[in-house]
Formats: sequence, C-alpha cells, structure tokens
Amino acid sequence: MEDHIATERGTGEPNTEPEYSSPYGTALELWRNGADENLTDEKRLIAGELIRRGEFTWLLHPGQLKLYDALQSSNSLTHVLNISRQFGKSFLMVLLCLIYCLRHPGSKIYYAAPTKEQVKIIVKDNINKILRYFPKDLAPKKAYDTWTFKNGSEFRLIGLNMNDGVGVRGGSAHIAVLDECRDMPNLEYIIDSNIRPMFSTTNGKLFLISTPPDSPGHAFTAKYIAEGIAGGYYHHATYKDNPRTSPQFIESVIKSFPDGENSPGYKREYLADYTIANENTKVVSEWNAVKNDELLSTWKGFPDRFRPLLGMDIGFNDNTAIVVGGYDWSTGTVVITHEAVLKNAITTTIGEKIGELQKDFLAKHPSAANDTWAMYSDNDPRLLEELFLSYGIKIAKAHKKDKHASLNNLKVYLGLHKLLIVPECKQLRFQLETGVWNKSRNDYVRNDAVGHLDAMEACKYLVNSMNWNEALYRKIELAPNQRLTPVGKEQMKGKAWHPMDMFGR
Repeated sequence: MEDHIATERGTGEPNTEPEYSSPYGTALELWRNGADENLTDEKRLIAGELIRRGEFTWLLHPGQLKLYDALQSSNSLTHVLNISRQFGKSFLMVLLCLIYCLRHPGSKIYYAAPTKEQVKIIVKDNINKILRYFPKDLAPKKAYDTWTFKNGSEFRLIGLNMNDGVGVRGGSAHIAVLDECRDMPNLEYIIDSNIRPMFSTTNGKLFLISTPPDSPGHAFTAKYIAEGIAGGYYHHATYKDNPRTSPQFIESVIKSFPDGENSPGYKREYLADYTIANENTKVVSEWNAVKNDELLSTWKGFPDRFRPLLGMDIGFNDNTAIVVGGYDWSTGTVVITHEAVLKNAITTTIGEKIGELQKDFLAKHPSAANDTWAMYSDNDPRLLEELFLSYGIKIAKAHKKDKHASLNNLKVYLGLHKLLIVPECKQLRFQLETGVWNKSRNDYVRNDAVGHLDAMEACKYLVNSMNWNEALYRKIELAPNQRLTPVGKEQMKGKAWHPMDMFGR
C-alpha cells in the first residue's frame, strides 16, 4: 500500500515535511495521552492534521501496530487472523479499510459478518471512533450501509445470512473482510463461490478474522488456519498483547473460569487456542483418543471366527460415509478399521467403494471370509435395492430410534471402550473429537471439514443395529466315528476358560 494519501492539499507524493509536533509528543504517543477520551479542540486539530498527512498509526496500540505492519509488509493475497477477545481486531480491520479507501481512489471494500445486524454492531462503534478524527473534507458520506469517499472509494457492509452471501455476487472488490468467521457454517462455499470471483480483475485481498470456533472441525480452523500456517499468512494475537488491558481485567477474566487458565473456554476465547472444542456443545464428550489407542496397543486381534461389519450413512448434498470393522466377541468389542467419506456419491460410486473396503478388510483379516457380513444403513430403499441387484451387496435397514437415544447408545459404547477406532480412520476420529451441536441442540453443526458428522452417524447405525450377543466359534472338523469328549472340572482348574474348552479344543 502507498505511504501517503492524495488530498486536495497534496499530490500523493511521499511527505517530506518534519513530523507534526504537539504537546503530546510524537504521533505514535498520542493514543497514550488520551486520544479517545477528552477530545479537546487542540487534540482534534492534531489528529486531523495527522490523518491529512496519511498518518494513522497513532490510533493503534503496540500490539495492533505490530500486526498492522505485518499485514502491510506481506505480499500475500489472503490473511488469516486468529485473534482472541479484547484485542481490538475489528477496530484494526476497519481502520485498515478506511486507510485503503483514502489511498486508493475508486476502490471497493466489503466488510462482512454472519448477519447484517452483527456486521452493523461490529463496525458502527469502531468506525465512529475513527471518523470523529477525520477533517470534514476527507470524511465519507454514509447512505444506508455504505460509506462513500470523495475520491470514489466505497466501504460497504454485508450480512452473509441471506443465501450464503449471494448479495455480493457480480461486483468487484479490492478488499473483502470476513469477520467472526467462526459463525459461518458454509465458510468455504462463501469464499470459493461468492468472494474470490470478486478479485478476478482487481487482484484483491481477503482477510479472514475470528476468535476460534467452538469446533476445530470448522473450516476456519481445519482449512484456513492450516493453510495460513503452511503459507506464511497466519497471524495470532491475544488480549495480553493489548497494553490497554488492565491487570485487574485479566485477573477477573481468569477467575471467571472454573479452572482458571487451564479452562478450555479460557484457552479458546482469550488465548485463541484453535485446537480446543467447546465441551458444552460437543456432541460426543466420551471419546478419548489416548485411552482408545492405549487399548488398541494391547488388543490381540480378532478371534479365529468373527463377524465382519459395515455401517453407512447415505447422503448426496451431505456426504455418504462408510465404516468397516469387526466384532471381537471374545472381548465384546467392535473395532472399526476402515472408513470412506464420499461427496455427491451415486450408486456406482458407493457400490465400488464398498467392494474396495471389503476387499482390503478381508486381505488383512482373511479369517472373516467364511462369515456373512452384517451391514446396516439409514433407509434409502431404492439405493439399497440397486446395490443388491447390481453388486450383490445386501444392506439391512438400521434400527433408527430417537436421535438422542441412538446417540446415547453410541456414547455408552465409547465410554466403556467397547468401540475402538484405529488411527487410520482419521475422519471418524476427527468428527468424534470436534463435532458440536447447534444452538438449539437439535442438530449437528454442518461445516466443510466434518460435513454433518456422517462417519459418526454411520458408526451409530452400526452399533445400534448389530447383534452384540453373537459368538462365532471355530469350526471343528471331526474324523469318521469321532465325537467330542467333555472335559472334567478337575482338568480345568487354574486355566483360563473358553466355551470350546468344554469339548477338549
């Protein structure tokens, strides 16, 4: 961005005049001397002159200034800002947008939030704090939700709750800011379908800013933070980087959480720790990956005979998820070993994928080849019939109880560690770790990273429909005229008992 603005008084060339002196010291020190409070005529005059000269940094505290410099010095067209509460992230972004409008005549800037009401609340107070320092001849005119500058630049507010932001389609933009990304369930779709096309002729910049979402599975974390870290355009700051935050406030914040600084809520909201899910909204709090893997490390594998299992959750707009595993009846444990998550899947895609999963499972567990698969799915009669007629895959309709009752059964099996999931099933484990309820707690939060918890749903159908009382004993081949001889109690003393021991296995 350019260093100075073009105004009626200047040409836009770099300003070579000495720094404007004042009783308050340098421009950068002005905020420390109460720029926001007790705005006297003298302070207003100083502030107006600084803005006319293109100097805005005195409005920022050192933490904001450090972040502003990082953004200005970067050539990246995307920036991901994971910032905690009470840092002043929205103030910084509104100021950055207004600076750009002044320095780039004819520019178009869109500032978006999940709802129109929310974006107004976010921007209104911040923009008023900034514009009160503007000289009248530089101040923009406001009409509805747009501020228009004399140089033709526009700063416009957008609420994305109407049809995922289609209201911005068709226009061009030099900057687009998406604030509170945590509350945008279809973030990836909004960006790819509606925002990025606006940059096709402008080489515009995208700023994604938010505190961490309730779930690390949200696209802001799973996709954009991950890509930002890899690409070098990720930025992180907390309220501790704001020197205006008093020690008393910090102490009161910490005390407001049950476990103080160790509370997950404190870490997520005030330290911007994006790896933590909100325990109050988490769908399955019983999942414990550490304990799961510890038990898997001592598991001896499936018995000689066991029932191979498959669960499926059918979707088209939502994903289709398939999980495959087996029932270890000797320990009463289901072990999920394979998974697949398919987007916009048709019958052919699903049938071929089931065949691939079964083939790989039997290659690793050949003893299951002699036993019939137990397969369950939510009800789509036509699809299930097509799978049977075209691929010979016979899938039973899952037992669908009340949604919460079925989920509670799944949670019980997870809590008792009677359902184990191998590390290779990354999507299923990720959904169990990060899935959260919506605000009404009547449905799961959909997002691009975890879908609609489809793999978890497939697993739920499986454990609610299978026969947990089944035991498949090893077949015994008898020679002609041979019969099984029961073993006496004396011979069994001190030995581990197994049903087949009764017949001298």
